[in-house]
Amino acid sequence: TKIRSVMAECHGVIVVAYERKFLEAGTEKRTSASPMPLTRKTYTTPWNHIESAMAFTLGLPLYILCQRELTEEGLIETKLDWYVQKIAVQPSDFADPLIAQGLESWVTSRVVPFSKKPRLFSTIEGNLKLSEMTPKEMLGAIGVIGAAFSAGAAAAHFLPGLFS
Repeated sequence: TKIRSVMAECHGVIVVAYERKFLEAGTEKRTSASPMPLTRKTYTTPWNHIESAMAFTLGLPLYILCQRELTEEGLIETKLDWYVQKIAVQPSDFADPLIAQGLESWVTSRVVPFSKKPRLFSTIEGNLKLSEMTPKEMLGAIGVIGAAFSAGAAAAHFLPGLFS
C-alpha cells in the first residue's frame, strides 16, 4: 500500500535491477517433458518485478537499468512499452554519457509529457482509482462531481417548466 501511494504521486519510475541471487546449477521445468538445464544464472530480487508491474499498471513511464549478466525474465527485459538499459551497476556507469543521454531522452520524451497530463481525466477514463489520487486531485474530483450534481439538480428544477 505504501509503495502504491508513493508511486501514485510519481511521473515515472526507474528500476535498478542487479544480482540478488546466483544459481550455479539447476533445472527449469524440471518435471516437464523437456527440462532445461540452468548454469551460472543471476537473478534480481522479486521486488524489481513487483515495482515494475505496479508502475506499468499505474501507466507510469518505466525505465529499467539492469546489470549486464542478469537473467532477463518477467519485466526485466525490453518490451514495447519500456526499455532495459544494460549496465555494470558501478558508480562510473552513471557518469557514462550514453547512459546519461538515454535517461535524459526518457525524461524529456516520456516523463515530462506524462507529468503535464491532468490525472483527473485518468480517473474519469477509469485509468486511475480514487484510492490512488492525491488529496488535491481528490478535491478536484469532488468539485467536478459536485458541479455535475448541481447542474443536474438545476436542470431538473427548471426544465419541467419549459415543457409544460
